[in-house]
Amino acid sequence: MAQSNHRVFFDISIGGKMAGRIEMDLFQKEAPHLAENFRALCDGNAVDPEGNKISFKGTIIHRAVTEYMIHGGDHENGNGTGGGSIYGEKFPDVEVTPRSHKTGVLTTAHAMPKLPKKHALGTPYPFKCGSQFFICVNKAPWLDGQHAVFGKVHKGMNVVWAINNVGSRSGTMSQVVKIVDCGQIRVSLVYPLV
Repeated sequence: MAQSNHRVFFDISIGGKMAGRIEMDLFQKEAPHLAENFRALCDGNAVDPEGNKISFKGTIIHRAVTEYMIHGGDHENGNGTGGGSIYGEKFPDVEVTPRSHKTGVLTTAHAMPKLPKKHALGTPYPFKCGSQFFICVNKAPWLDGQHAVFGKVHKGMNVVWAINNVGSRSGTMSQVVKIVDCGQIRVSLVYPLV
């Protein structure tokens, strides 16, 4: 079965110096609400329900846990405490796919209650998400069924690793990592569901 996707990008600076571009493919058919929210926040034309413009442009990657992930998307406070969506402040994270959390996947970040280890796919989730996301730099199978995978890095994992290298075991950053620019790349993409 084929899957049509959008491709988006982040141009990243680390410590005030350009580090490169991360290109990501979004799984719009598997996770339409999550993918559209992320795409809209990348393309610069997103507005919240009150009509305020919202974007990832100019935001920071506020957390990077060594050999685990990088975390960003808080366009309100820049520290992981904010970040509404195009649908309102938060929306239910119910688009869990059978995809596993491995190197390069783009997934939801949210405050969530502890769930049973065998949480059934497709059942209602008691947690919500907004604009925050993270990109895994290694396999993280404990996240499967807990956070929705809605995209993957197409190009630029070297930049993701460079960001992770200025993080720490606790997640604090040794340098400021900024999304200097972001947008949508207009290409027609078809990938097999694997």
